[in-house]
Amino acid sequence: MASRQADAASCLETLRAHETAKPLLERAEAVALIGAVAGNSPFLARLLTRYPEQIIAHFSGGPDAAIAILQAELVTLSLKETPQAILMQQLRHLKARMALSVALADVAELWPLAKITGALSDFAEEAVKRVLRYLLLNAVLKGELDVDANADTPEALSGIVILGMGKLGGRELNYSSDIDLVVLFDQAKLPYKGAKNHQHFMNRLAQDLVHIMEQRTPDGYVFRTDLRLRPDPMSTPLAVNIPAALAYYETVGQNWERAAMIKARPIAGDMYEGQSFMRELIPFIWRKTLDFATIADIHSIKRQMNVATDHTITLPGHNVKTGVGGIREIEFFVATQQLVWGGRIPELRVPATLAALNALTEYELVKPEVRDLLAQSYHFLRKLEHRLQMRNDEQTHSLPEQEAEIAEVSTFMGYAALEPFNETTLATLSTVHTIYSESMSGSEPPLSVDGNLVFTGVEADPETLKTLERMGYTETKRISDIIQGWHRGHRRSTRSKRSRQVLTELVPALLTALSKTANPDSAFFYFDAFIDRLPSGAQIFSLFNSRPELLELVADILGSTPALGETLSKDPSLLDGVLEADFFVDLPTKMELDNLLTDRLRYAHAYEQKMGYLRIFNNEKRFQAGVHLLKRLTTPKRSGAFLSDLAEVILQSTMQEVWAEYARVSDVTKTTPFAVLALGKLGGREMTFDSDLDIVFLYGHSEDTESDMRAHLHRVSQRLVSALTLLTREGRLYEVDTRLRPGGSDGPLATSLAAFDDYFEKTAWTYEHMALTRARVSATNDPDFAASVETTVKRHVLKARDEKILLKDVLDMRARIAKEFPTTNPWALKHVRGGMVDLDFIAQYLVLRHAHTHPAIWHRSARAVFEHAHMEKLIPEDVGNPLIEAKKFLSDLLSLLRLSAPGGLINDDAPAGLKHLLVGAMRVEDFDALKAKVAALEQDVMASFDKMAQGTLS
Repeated sequence: MASRQADAASCLETLRAHETAKPLLERAEAVALIGAVAGNSPFLARLLTRYPEQIIAHFSGGPDAAIAILQAELVTLSLKETPQAILMQQLRHLKARMALSVALADVAELWPLAKITGALSDFAEEAVKRVLRYLLLNAVLKGELDVDANADTPEALSGIVILGMGKLGGRELNYSSDIDLVVLFDQAKLPYKGAKNHQHFMNRLAQDLVHIMEQRTPDGYVFRTDLRLRPDPMSTPLAVNIPAALAYYETVGQNWERAAMIKARPIAGDMYEGQSFMRELIPFIWRKTLDFATIADIHSIKRQMNVATDHTITLPGHNVKTGVGGIREIEFFVATQQLVWGGRIPELRVPATLAALNALTEYELVKPEVRDLLAQSYHFLRKLEHRLQMRNDEQTHSLPEQEAEIAEVSTFMGYAALEPFNETTLATLSTVHTIYSESMSGSEPPLSVDGNLVFTGVEADPETLKTLERMGYTETKRISDIIQGWHRGHRRSTRSKRSRQVLTELVPALLTALSKTANPDSAFFYFDAFIDRLPSGAQIFSLFNSRPELLELVADILGSTPALGETLSKDPSLLDGVLEADFFVDLPTKMELDNLLTDRLRYAHAYEQKMGYLRIFNNEKRFQAGVHLLKRLTTPKRSGAFLSDLAEVILQSTMQEVWAEYARVSDVTKTTPFAVLALGKLGGREMTFDSDLDIVFLYGHSEDTESDMRAHLHRVSQRLVSALTLLTREGRLYEVDTRLRPGGSDGPLATSLAAFDDYFEKTAWTYEHMALTRARVSATNDPDFAASVETTVKRHVLKARDEKILLKDVLDMRARIAKEFPTTNPWALKHVRGGMVDLDFIAQYLVLRHAHTHPAIWHRSARAVFEHAHMEKLIPEDVGNPLIEAKKFLSDLLSLLRLSAPGGLINDDAPAGLKHLLVGAMRVEDFDALKAKVAALEQDVMASFDKMAQGTLS
């Protein structure tokens, strides 16, 4: 039957133009076969018109004779001094003719499945042999191999081994299959004498072999060739030295690789060396004793697959190889039984699937009726697979999506109508999946979610990629590759067998937990970095398995809070604090922080050790604050105050340690009053997770300070900045900005209080006075001196100013900032018009404008300024209330964004999980409501700022 009658007629018409084909077309059976082939496969129709001799050979001598002639032509190809382009052309013509002859035998149902796949496999094997010999002969001619120039078989004692894997190894190639090869060599036996090295030669040989086999030319290709079944393909060269390969399998070889090696066999090269290599692998593939840990690992791989017996199967787009009830389930059913029992029963070490199934039945490991059902299903599905691939010479295993195209496939399968084909296909898939599912039934639940989560092999499992996409991941292929790398020991924490076994159990729960976060992809990559820094993985993976709530917390941290995720991925030891009983109680007060730090430093003696402890302590407490904010155990305002307290405690301790160390190594004999004046976020006690420290160093003036101590104070200040900013293994304490000191970057790093006072009295710009409204002492070695600093700051903040000059300077400074940081993005909460800069400028203007007559309005927090300005009736209620609300809401939102969004900035297309987190934390209905709220508040702030600019704010 032909689904495309016009194509069949056209092919027949073209064949009639060939004189040699005319007699054949008088035979009804020939016309019928040509119609069945050409009418269902555009690809085969082209081959028929290009190679009419094959249809003639088919009917004159039969398919066996036709294939034998082609195989003989392949074996006798001239290789010495043949141009590569000629060899490639000859191979492609032979492959096309062979494909046509096998298809004719298949469609005419003259050959059983084993003969069809065997013919395809034999041709592929011989083609690899010929190409390898050709490349080695050329290497001999170039003087790269120390082999007799007249030798016809340079591969015989070369130490080079090419293994046929997968379907090629099992002699089960499908119609449009690629071929899986592993290229090995024994460097001690390879007679290389070229200018490079053995590895370079072998890599180039492997590349050339692949090129000759799979490069598409006007004549087509021979076989797509895959080298990724070699040991650890992401980390090893294309050709692997045999000792390295054996070492890999002995140390980190996985059970799926054991399964793959069941079908492995040497097909080209030094066959003696190849057989020797396979003998060396026998203990790896076939365990003589029942290894229950291995069995558990095999079953965990099974349990990662979607094994629900009530899974609904639909035909459109269904993958008959890897889909539910497909060929892969039959192969996996057989291979896992072989792995478990093959060590004790050598007769089970059979590469071909159906032969192995028969052997398992003979030893009563599979029931005869199950064997018969699986064998029948295997034949049907392989035939269907071949028909799908024959249509357009595509490496496909999936049924078409459209019913009309499925009908064409059913016709090619020999069905007169679509319904019987659908019924048979569905019944076959259901039968296979039922048997497969029952083979995995047990007390343990599946390790899958709604779909497969399988990370064995070298290719990403298509069903697994679909599952990951449904879970919310976007970089599914990269994620699959990384997890496969975990199983190959690419991370230090996964190099032990136990770690990989526990990880196999953990992966589905891990991916599920990460998928529920604000950014699943980011969460996964942070987790990968996290385990990369673990010294070993078995303990923490087991902890995650036994404490799913801890896994969910870690997932939430990694996926919803980039600021914390990066910190945790760099320092996994931070997780230890989560296990402590008091981690989730109230955040420590400043006094408690001071006591905790003092106790911690008691165990440190050297200066560098103390600084290391300070960084660790800072990381731990910032991490704790972030988790509290993430889990809504604290408010953004309380978090900001806590981070400010922590910064002050760290500043005070760092200052003390720097002074003590400097005194130890210098000639300083007395202490000068010293203080760190905090401005900006720290001054306003509104620190966020990425805030730097805006600080000024001040010292007390005395008669001998300028002459004896100024140089020392400058060095101490430099050392203090270095101690705060030095990047070490534990990270850095803080970024520091000292540009707000008198004179800016050109002024001395440390300034005397007298000079500071004089500068603000005579020289300071208005914007420096604005910054001073948030200034307060955060660290000092002399409380009396600190009080003097506070008094000086207060005097300058509360002095009277020219209103017009003040307003002009404030507006000019805002314009300069807008020019430097232009944005119209409403989510750029700091710099957008109506954002945090405008709020702070309004508050600072109000303080500098009115504090000399209304000192109660001076507060370091803008929110407190607005509240007291309203109470003092300096701004009306319809201005004060919106400003208070905007400051609270936008400050809280900014704190959350600095914790949860990369760079503290989002857009409307932010991940759904991040939007959900922000919506919940800010207690609004949905993201649109949040966006509208932000826009409305920014409009209110802009309106107030415009009133200020017009002099009508009061």
